[in-house]
Amino acid sequence: MRRARRRSSVGRKGGESGSYEDWTVPELKKRAKEIGLTGYSSKTKPQLIASLRTS
Repeated sequence: MRRARRRSSVGRKGGESGSYEDWTVPELKKRAKEIGLTGYSSKTKPQLIASLRTS
């Protein structure tokens, strides 16, 4: 029987955030809201990703 993984692949990489390119626009907007970014509602996916990476 295989052992269940206890950590995600992100955890094994040392805590790096996942690739925002794999996220949907609604997920990116939710994350932007969670961290307090403003003006995210009218941004495109590439603009959201850039904003999240620089915050």
